[in-house]
Amino acid sequence: MVNNEEQQKLLSKTLDSVIRREVSCVADHLKNPKQVYYLAETPVKEKVEYFLRQYNPINAMEVEDLSLVDKHDVLFFVIQGEPTVANLEKAKEFEAKLAKLTGITDEIESSISYLSKDVLGIHVPNSEGVEETTYNKVFLEALEIVLGIMKEKIARSYS
Repeated sequence: MVNNEEQQKLLSKTLDSVIRREVSCVADHLKNPKQVYYLAETPVKEKVEYFLRQYNPINAMEVEDLSLVDKHDVLFFVIQGEPTVANLEKAKEFEAKLAKLTGITDEIESSISYLSKDVLGIHVPNSEGVEETTYNKVFLEALEIVLGIMKEKIARSYS
């Protein structure tokens, strides 16, 4: 346990660095692909769509026509828990076409995570015994913060 002010500051800087590095890995995949596609399920879909609409250079599209996907494309996903069977199948098709998969999840060991290049995990500590509505609120707030940090990183690359 960190017990003095200097160590506390060092710990804080270390954690900030880890967070920035993790966010950067996911954000970097969204900077220069031919096309960004996305998968997001309720209740996060609205936040993801808002985040992606802010970037005309990204021009993200919801996954529909997979015949156009190639290895220069990226699938960005934000999934709580396990993805639906349909979304997992779409992710597998992306992987089969050698496209990059990257995203954010609260289940770092979910089936979609294993298909992905980089995954940012948002783990809500001590979530066992927490009401689902409280868990969802905490996850959504954390997601909003992470997407905000990603927004800044991507915006800097286009300026």
